[in-house]
Amino acid sequence: MKDQKFVSPDAIRSAFSAAMSAMYREEVPAYGTLMDLVADVNAKVLADDSHLHERLAETDALDRISEERHGAIRLGTAAELSMMRRVFAVMGMFPVGYYDLSAAGVPVHSTAFPDTWAGIREEGLGYFAYSVKDAAKLASFRPGTDIEVLIEAGAVQFDPITYEDFLPVSAAGIFQSNLGDDETQEFVESPNQKRFEDDLGAKVLNEFEHYARIERESIEALQAGLKGLEAAE
Repeated sequence: MKDQKFVSPDAIRSAFSAAMSAMYREEVPAYGTLMDLVADVNAKVLADDSHLHERLAETDALDRISEERHGAIRLGTAAELSMMRRVFAVMGMFPVGYYDLSAAGVPVHSTAFPDTWAGIREEGLGYFAYSVKDAAKLASFRPGTDIEVLIEAGAVQFDPITYEDFLPVSAAGIFQSNLGDDETQEFVESPNQKRFEDDLGAKVLNEFEHYARIERESIEALQAGLKGLEAAE
């Protein structure tokens, strides 16, 4: 009997994403132009900013900087929803978050955010992973030292946790204006998440709890490192 070779979820996901991207480029040429523009801009910025290049390399984000991270799939039945959950599971992907943009009744929304990572972090508008910036400086602090003190001292650095999501609910509000229908539809303001999960066949992971856990674990790892240094003294 021949040995069976299994393809990893990462490889399947990469191939799937590449195939979807190629399809989008073929059906909408302007999409390909946009992606080429994004790649050119990213390459120029990285060439001009060696520090940014280094930080992205350290967080394993460099190879994925120009990859598409979001897409939408319209589904018509509960069976289709459950099937897509199984398809995504093969690629190591799981349903995260529950929201319905149709409740807004307006296709486009805009929100202003600070234009620096430090500003976003200070305002509590994002989640960040914390890591050692200067081991020598970090060694001078005791376990339990506040993370802000460590950052201010230049001992610890922070990097944004990129939000990558699977949009699980039809964004009907976005498409409404594209369907040539000027009549505003009535939507339920609070969708039934339990019914959605029943049709999906799985519980939905809360994205805020998920990214908060990643952030918390990075801080705990730093504190554990400080305890290890103290024990070695």
